[in-house]
Order: sequence, then structure tokens, then C-alpha cells
Amino acid sequence: MSRAATFAPGVEYDAGTGGDIYLGRPEALIAAGLIDAAKVPGAPGMPKSSITFVDGVPQLRGIKPVHDERWMQATIIGRQLRVTKGIDREERRRREQKRAQELEDLPRTTPKKDIGRDEAAKQLRNASAIFQVGDSVIVNGHQAMICEGYKMHTVRAEDGEYIGSDGVRIEHRLGYTCRYRSGEEFFFAAYQVTAPDDAGRPSHLRLVAGAKSAPRLVLALRSHA
Repeated sequence: MSRAATFAPGVEYDAGTGGDIYLGRPEALIAAGLIDAAKVPGAPGMPKSSITFVDGVPQLRGIKPVHDERWMQATIIGRQLRVTKGIDREERRRREQKRAQELEDLPRTTPKKDIGRDEAAKQLRNASAIFQVGDSVIVNGHQAMICEGYKMHTVRAEDGEYIGSDGVRIEHRLGYTCRYRSGEEFFFAAYQVTAPDDAGRPSHLRLVAGAKSAPRLVLALRSHA
């Protein structure tokens, strides 16, 4: 409900393309006159989680009535109740057209010149990677510095899938190259690289910061092949 507005005390409202959506504690929706207490899911004789009505009459499960102005659905979400009331065909069409126009007007939907798959992959990596060259990080409990950013690196591995030009087994892995204070440089998978103030939690990806760490991979020396 990103465009929700306050309908009544404790009740948020959103004009959805499929109907009017109201969200709040059950008692707030009842007080606002949106639903009778006897029709709230979990009330005596009512299903526990969700119920659909047509003209105020509960519908049996499996029946899919038309979503018009006669239709209503009540659903328990955690401790809140969501009531969706249907709208007539013309209003639905008007809202769908309005929403389509809103999406069309967004800058991100403006067609752009194709940048190619390689450049698109590079931009995607840069958009998700937190650490940049020169950043101080913690790897294996020791302070280090990012000396090569997040990208596909060629690394030596005892069980590597490929054979390099020098006859050594190698793999191609996404991650960083980090330099210890001693000057040694090693490759690390992204989940092994942590910000100094993150208490050991993985923090490489913006969208999954703080997620549980995956099993550790064997440390691999950077390949110069």
C-alpha cells in the first residue's frame, strides 16, 4: 500500500486497481463501519483467515465471484485486517488506465539506447556491490583493503574446473581481491568481505546485508595467469 492514505483513525486506504483497500486492526475497521464484527475472519462461524462476500453473503471456498461493486473480501494479515471492496467495471478501467499512465511517465520506463550485455552486467554489479577499490574491510578477522572491485576473477583452486596456461587448476569466481597490510593479495568470495563496523556479518550486497553467512570456501591465491 505505497500510496495509502488515512481513511479513519487506525485505518489506511488505497485505491487499488481491483478495488478499495482498507487496512488496520479489526476493531478500527469495525468502528469505521467497513465491516460487521460478525463477518471478521475468526468470528464464530467464519473461516479463520479469509472470507469472500457477495452482497454481504459469505461465499463457499472455491467459488470465484465477479469482482464488481457487490464483491468484498476480508483477510487477516498478522494482527491486522485487510478489507477489499470491489468497484464497478468503469471505475476499474479508469484506475487501470491511470496506473498504466503513471508507470509510463516514470523516468525508468523511458526507452534508452542499448548499452550491450557486458555493460549492463557491469552496471548491475556496481549497483549491488557496497565495497569499492580502496575501502578498508575485514576478511578472516584481519584488516585489509579492496584492491580490485567486485567482478569475475580467475583464481587458483586445487579442485578447479579449468586448467590455466601454466598447467595449474583454476576457477572463475565473482568476488574481490583484497590486500593485507603485509602486501599479500588474495581473492575472497563476496560473503567473506565485511565492513569494519559490521561485527562479522556479511555486508557485500545492499539487498542482503546482515543475511546468514554461507559456508566458507577455501581461500584461493589470486592467479596471474
